[in-house]
Amino acid sequence: MTQLQSSSSVVRVPSGAPIRVDLLMLEADSQPARSPTVRIFVGTQMGHVRAERVLSWSIRQQRSSDRNYAIHWIRSLGGPDELERAAFWVPQLCSGRGRALYCTVDQVYLSDPAELFDLPLNGHALLGPASGDSSALLIDCAKLASVWSVERVLTASHHDLEQQARDLGGSLPAAWDAVADHYSVGRSRRVRYAALHTQPWRPFPDRCVYQRHPNEDIWKKLESEANSAGFEVFSRSAPSRGFEVCFPCGPPSNLALKAKPVPTLSELLDAAGSELVAHDVCIRQSLAHLSNRRVSVYTLHRADEWRRYLAEPVANDPKLTARWGASDTRILDPNDSAASPAARADAVICANTLDFVPSEDLPWVLGEVFRSAESMVHLGIRPAGRSSGFRARRGRPVRRTQPWWIAQIETAASRHPSVHWQAVFGAGAATEVRCGGRHIRKTAPAVWVLSDDRPGNTSQSTGLANALGWPYTVKTLRFSPAARLHNRLLGASRVGVDRRRSSALLPPWPDLVIAAGRRSAPVAQWIRLRNFGQTRLVQLGRKGGDAADQFDLVVTPSYGRLDPHPRRMVTSAPIHNINPERIRRATNRFSDLHANAKRPRIVVLVGGWSGQYQLDLRSARKLGEDVDRLANEVDGSIFATTSRRAGDRGSEAFCTALSSPAHVYRWSAAGAEENPYLAFLGLADAFVATGDSESMLSEAASLGRPVYIYPLPERASYRWMRIGRDWVYARAHARRGGVATQRGLEYWCARSIDWGFVRPTRDLRDLHEGLIREGVARHFGDSFDTKHCKPFNAEGRVVERVCALVGFGAIVK
Repeated sequence: MTQLQSSSSVVRVPSGAPIRVDLLMLEADSQPARSPTVRIFVGTQMGHVRAERVLSWSIRQQRSSDRNYAIHWIRSLGGPDELERAAFWVPQLCSGRGRALYCTVDQVYLSDPAELFDLPLNGHALLGPASGDSSALLIDCAKLASVWSVERVLTASHHDLEQQARDLGGSLPAAWDAVADHYSVGRSRRVRYAALHTQPWRPFPDRCVYQRHPNEDIWKKLESEANSAGFEVFSRSAPSRGFEVCFPCGPPSNLALKAKPVPTLSELLDAAGSELVAHDVCIRQSLAHLSNRRVSVYTLHRADEWRRYLAEPVANDPKLTARWGASDTRILDPNDSAASPAARADAVICANTLDFVPSEDLPWVLGEVFRSAESMVHLGIRPAGRSSGFRARRGRPVRRTQPWWIAQIETAASRHPSVHWQAVFGAGAATEVRCGGRHIRKTAPAVWVLSDDRPGNTSQSTGLANALGWPYTVKTLRFSPAARLHNRLLGASRVGVDRRRSSALLPPWPDLVIAAGRRSAPVAQWIRLRNFGQTRLVQLGRKGGDAADQFDLVVTPSYGRLDPHPRRMVTSAPIHNINPERIRRATNRFSDLHANAKRPRIVVLVGGWSGQYQLDLRSARKLGEDVDRLANEVDGSIFATTSRRAGDRGSEAFCTALSSPAHVYRWSAAGAEENPYLAFLGLADAFVATGDSESMLSEAASLGRPVYIYPLPERASYRWMRIGRDWVYARAHARRGGVATQRGLEYWCARSIDWGFVRPTRDLRDLHEGLIREGVARHFGDSFDTKHCKPFNAEGRVVERVCALVGFGAIVK
């Protein structure tokens, strides 16, 4: 029997129980505490580390200051099935004494759990939700210790145990009886996030396609508060039980190592071939950019071997100070209680260590690594798929994939924005390097913009590059018929590129690649692969960025209806390439057009046929008549420009309907006259824009002048073509019973969208309503006004996020 004890709580784990129990104590402000300790048992498992932290923080925020709170984490060692039995172990863990609270990890408290702990049981053995689930229980341990014996909990079915709980129990008060995934303002005292695929902490991305939870803002606000306070569940002084097993306290013994030969660097790093080369190259190149080069090697289990290697490396290994270009190299072993704390180093190397740290302890261990570094952190990690150093009981490997590791590192790095980090993910010949945090070089990052033959894509990419303000190189891409293949088949490759007509893609490789459109996405990933993963990718648009986990940042419009993702930013409108200087120059160049024009000057932006809308002769004629009528009513003048999609006949029908003074530029493939589009944007007092073009709407809205959205009729083909995709989207977002996890048809529909095989129908009505909510657009026909409004800035937040991604500025959530 294992005993876990603190000053006010004792828990005994029965022999043979497939669980491990960790303890978090929240001590009263004044001792001794005035009331009994509130004992809370939480059922949890691998993947819920963030949920554990936020649940703990919610209790910490709501707790009474004059009581002790003991939070016991019941971790299943036998898989998800054993986790369902966690509640039934509580009487045995408490040795049949007193009372205890049990709850699942998928919830937060909005009131003091002591109120629930102190409720009268009224003769019942336990109180639980009226629905009969075990998400929150108030348990009389004395009454249930004999009923839920060790033998019965081990052998009885979960259904039988739950039925017995219903027979012995009463119902919780309505305020505490949280209906899963629902929240009542001012009434609910806890919120439960039951549906696995809507949990904000995204515990199992390989099993679910995550969608938005209606109450996720509550959870995210609590997590943000915990981040600001630097709160962690476990720490160096109070680690988890798993950490104590992996890394016993006390100074390491040297007796077993004295007879062994000095290890090689590859053995210490557990790396060979391309992995060892990646470590060497990354460390040496990064240290070259630092003015001071004191290096510490952070280790928890091989400190003595490292010391022996630094004192006497093997014959074919040069000393690390020479190999890496360091001025000094020391060992940082915080687990050695006999060693004095080392001063912060300029760079901290941590390889072949984190793999062995339990997931629940990784936040504070990574925090310790980052706090020890002045300028740089270098990590070596073996992600799941090759070997995983930390393994669960019974030989089950813990799936800690590369994206999972990157998320943990980025969370720790966000609290140390002055530190650059780089991680070598060892996988033999497929070794990859990722980096983040502060930009380590003193020069601006090298930026490539991938340009294709579609002006809208190029406008977005160059628009973001111009907004960033760094020098950039445009790489023009032309594509072969192979580019029509799905991106999942192309992977990270140039298979779809016509190399003879495209710009050469050669080293030195860039720090940042900006691209838009589906066809450029595989090329961007190929560039990152050639740079060992160090290039950061920003993909714009819904078609290229539907698989957000393959990029560092994806920017998609809200009307794309793609599911949320930590690497996805959603904007109301696309990014554009319009800036005040370009408009000023164009306005001056065409000053003769508007010198004597009557005001208000109404600029009409005529789009044309698109996947959703049509501009037939009748619609074009009606547009001209309506705009002409408006100009007559306000005694203004008209400036209009058509587009390629309007066609010659549509442009002619529009122009014929105009009788008021008007200057119309009719788009021509030959480009016989210079397009005054930018000048029109600069001279406008108000805009009338057809609703088919998101780029024209975004550009007009950015200028702070009223934009009136003119409706066009929808194409019949659009209504037919969206039926199948809308059905898939509806099935993917079905809520059977309100809390059901994705499964069967629902799962495969969601996964087909996630993989990009089915793309949700773009509905530009969402764009129109979004711009109207922003206060920068109105429906055509609303009262006409030329009063300036707040300009719509589509790229402002994106620029901040990209700067943080490359290492300039703070991370914007």
